[in-house]
Amino acid sequence: MSEAVTIHKGLVLACETGLYPVEVESDAKVVVGWINDSKHYSSEVGLVIDAIRKILRYNPSCSIKYVSRKANVVACTLAELALSYEDDYVWLEDFPPSIQRHLPEDAPGYV
Repeated sequence: MSEAVTIHKGLVLACETGLYPVEVESDAKVVVGWINDSKHYSSEVGLVIDAIRKILRYNPSCSIKYVSRKANVVACTLAELALSYEDDYVWLEDFPPSIQRHLPEDAPGYV
């Protein structure tokens, strides 16, 4: 559920700030599968999945794909860092120094 909520929050932020195109890469294979299939899920997570699909439908420059955890080190590092903050924190123009060493690992074709 938390992975779906995080993806939704990220897409909403991108839409609100006009950041396009958006390619969400997630290591939550099941959640990505739910988003990309056409089934209806009648649960709390189903509501979030429906909201994500709606954003994707109205914003064709947004996409979501699965990547392995090994290829998603920056996102995992940011998620761990986020646990140390009480409120949401957004970096729009720069990034926290703690992820710099992981950037090459997230480059296309690395894994």
